[in-house]
Amino acid sequence: TGHFDAGRAATARVLKSFGLGLAATPRRALVSLIGQRCRLRLRGLRFRSRDQWTVAPYQIARADACWATSIGLGIVDIVRAAEFQARSLIFALEIGDPFRVARSLALEAIHTSAGGNRTQRRTSQLLRAADALGEELEDPYVDAILTIAHGITCWLEGRFSRAYEQVLKAQQLFLDRCVGTTWERDTARTYESFALINLGKFAELARVAPRYREEADSRGDLYASTNIGVYAIPHLLLIGNGDPDAASVAAEEAIRRWSEGFFHSQHMLAWISLVEVSLYRQDGPAAWKTVCSQWRDYERSLIPRVQHPRIQLLYSRGRAAVLAAEQSNEPEPYRREVRRCVRLLERERRNWSD
Repeated sequence: TGHFDAGRAATARVLKSFGLGLAATPRRALVSLIGQRCRLRLRGLRFRSRDQWTVAPYQIARADACWATSIGLGIVDIVRAAEFQARSLIFALEIGDPFRVARSLALEAIHTSAGGNRTQRRTSQLLRAADALGEELEDPYVDAILTIAHGITCWLEGRFSRAYEQVLKAQQLFLDRCVGTTWERDTARTYESFALINLGKFAELARVAPRYREEADSRGDLYASTNIGVYAIPHLLLIGNGDPDAASVAAEEAIRRWSEGFFHSQHMLAWISLVEVSLYRQDGPAAWKTVCSQWRDYERSLIPRVQHPRIQLLYSRGRAAVLAAEQSNEPEPYRREVRRCVRLLERERRNWSD
């Protein structure tokens, strides 16, 4: 139960040795992130290529600590992860090691694409710069991390078929050509399951999701097991098997092992799954109660800054309000909420949200 919290505490101690720290709240992390991105904009992406052995070990270690923090928090604590990714890229550019610059550019593109269509130009710029470096380096890890970056950015921007193709390709690259990349393959598998749900490919999801979770459990991989267990498995049980009771139990059991200190992406995914269970049961009051139960935590986490989950949550909230209105003696407040959700979804201006 305490695995994630213990890891977070250890990370904080490492960062402190470099004069860095994890922000106490998401809002403080956001302020720092804005500052780091302004700094990036001002300095640009130019760098003077240098061999890493000519750079002070302290600088290398500091850049790598920020990189490790960013990937460790990647699909967990999004704002803090983005803050340390921006730091990682700045430090990599200062060092001038092309390998570190390429991988940081790829990850920066993922975090930037969280804005969806509003940040698409910047995301494309970062990916082009990373791809150009990747062609020069011909490094297996860089090739794989660039491929997964293309896949995740496609998913965040709503291009689900392309996302699915890229994350499958990335998995194979990590498996065949890289070592020590368990986190990367776990992440590729997570986005594979997300894309399969968006594409409605539940037969394929039934083939891979239980196997991925079993493999993760067998090696004690809480991150991978929870990612699959809170979202892919409940959706498979609900839509693929028509078993809302099993779907509800699966989501609750998966999230029970996770950290309770903050509202993370995993909490959000389990929450969405439980809303879907109530909607599937045609229980409007329960669906609305479940939506409202964690809405404040969701807003405080700043996850709504990411377009994809913002669309998903507005969609779930609106549908819960529709069903609650149909089953209520006083439907007008719910109808107002439906209209509000529709307006907010229209503002997103994405084909899939329309």
